[in-house]
Amino acid sequence: MNIVPVRVINANIQALNDYVTAGRPKTYLNAVASSGANTATVFSIVGFSAGNYYAQIGEINAGNAEIIKMHASTSPSGTTLTFAATLANNHTANEPVYFIYFNQVEFSRAATASGAKTLLAVQSIDPTKKYSVYLDGTNTTGFAFARFKNEAGTTYSDYSAAAPYANAAFNTAEYVINEAMRETKREFNQYLTADYLLAQINECLRDIRRYRNKISWAQSFRAIIGQTAQGTFQFTAPSDMYDVYSPKAIDAVRIATRPNLRFADPNYFFNSLLADVHWTQVRTAAAAGATTLEIDNSYDFDDTGSVLVGTQTLTYTGVTRSATAGVLTGVPASGAGAITSTISVDDFVFQNESTGEPTYWTMFNGKIYHWPLCNSSWDNMNLSGDYFKTVVSVDGLDDAVDYLQYDLIKNWLKWKIRSLDKNDGVDDVNDGSYLLYRDQLKTQISKDGTLNKEEFRNQYEFTEEPSPLNPEMERFGTKL
Repeated sequence: MNIVPVRVINANIQALNDYVTAGRPKTYLNAVASSGANTATVFSIVGFSAGNYYAQIGEINAGNAEIIKMHASTSPSGTTLTFAATLANNHTANEPVYFIYFNQVEFSRAATASGAKTLLAVQSIDPTKKYSVYLDGTNTTGFAFARFKNEAGTTYSDYSAAAPYANAAFNTAEYVINEAMRETKREFNQYLTADYLLAQINECLRDIRRYRNKISWAQSFRAIIGQTAQGTFQFTAPSDMYDVYSPKAIDAVRIATRPNLRFADPNYFFNSLLADVHWTQVRTAAAAGATTLEIDNSYDFDDTGSVLVGTQTLTYTGVTRSATAGVLTGVPASGAGAITSTISVDDFVFQNESTGEPTYWTMFNGKIYHWPLCNSSWDNMNLSGDYFKTVVSVDGLDDAVDYLQYDLIKNWLKWKIRSLDKNDGVDDVNDGSYLLYRDQLKTQISKDGTLNKEEFRNQYEFTEEPSPLNPEMERFGTKL
C-alpha cells in the first residue's frame, strides 16, 4: 500500500480515508441491507473472511457509508457476510462492499521530520468523510503523522510521511504539489496521493537529467576530488556524480592549476600505460624496522627486488606467494631499503612504477586514477574535476526543490495529474501542461551559456598515434 496521505491545514491534521480501501477486495450488495441487520448478501465473498477484520459498505464520502466488524468466527458463506454488530444505516443493492484492515486512525506529532513521535489522538474512521481530521489546539510547529489502526487486532499501517505544521515553503516539494493540485482543481484520492506525486517529481528530474550536458545547474566545475599523495593513484569518485561507474559523467580532470590531464580509457590505462607495473595493497600494518611486509596478492612481484610504498622505497629478498596473503620477506631492519615509518593497511605497493607529473586519468568501478604516480613536486595538491551531477531525489514533502526547476516540475505534475485522473494513467503528450514543460525546458537549454559536451571535447586534441591495444581511443577527441 502507499504511505498514508496526510496534510496539515490551519492546525487540522487530515488523513485521507481512501487509504483503507485502496487495493482491498471489493464486491457489491445483491440485495437491500437494512439498518439493524447483522448480515448482508453480496455477489461474491472472495477475499472476505471472519476474524479481526472489517467491512466498509459504501464508498468513502458517501452519506450512508459505514465500517462494521466481521464476525469473529462465522465465516462468509455462499453470498452471505456475517457481522459482529448490526448495521447502522440502510443500504441499497449494488452498493460497494470492501474487505478492509483498519477502522481507526491514529494522529501523532514530532518536533522534527525524523524525531520521536508523540501520540495525539486515536479516533474511529468516519467513512462518510473524505478525511479523518484532528484539530491540534496546542502545537503550531513540528511535523504531523498519521497511521491507520485495526482496533480488534491492534495492528497498524505504516506511518505517513512527515507533514509540516507550518505552511509549506516555496522551495519545497509540498508547495509545488499543492500548487499543481490547486491549478488542476483536483483533490487527493486513493490513487492521486502525495506519495504518487513525489514519485512524479523524481520522474520529472530524471527526464531533465537527459539534457545534463546542456544545463548549467546539472554541472559541477573544478570540484575537489581529493589531494594527491606520493604512492597512490586512486581516488573515490564524487558521490553526486550521475554515473560513478564509467567516465562518461566527467569532462575534465586536473591537478592544481595545471592543464587538464589526458583521458585514457581503462583498457589502455591499465593494459598499456601500466603494462609492466605490479601493484597490490598492504594487508597488515608494518612498524618501522619490520623485516616483512604483508600484502594481498604477491604473485606478480619479482623474487627479489624493491617496491614503493608511499614515499618509502623498500628492498626485499624473498616472496611468499599468495593471491590474498602474500608476504615480502628479507626487508632490512635499518639502513637503505628499510621501513622507516609506519605503513598502514591498504597502502598501495608498487613495483616497476613511474613517478613525476601525472599526465593521464581514467575511471573504473567508482574510482578515478591518474598516472604516473606523483613525485615530491606533485604531491599535496588538489585533484579537481568538471562533471555532471546526479539527480537529487525528492523523498519527502519538506525536501527542497530548486527554484530553477520549479515551473518545470509544476507543469509536469499538472500533466501527470490530468493523465491519471482523466486518462487512467495514459499520458497525453498533447496536454497543454506537458507542451509548456517542453517549451520551458527548451528555453532553459537555449539560454544557458555553459559549454556543452562537444565544446569540452575540443579541448582534448593530442598528437599521439592510437594504441594498438586501443584503436578506438578517441574519448573527448583524445588520440592515444
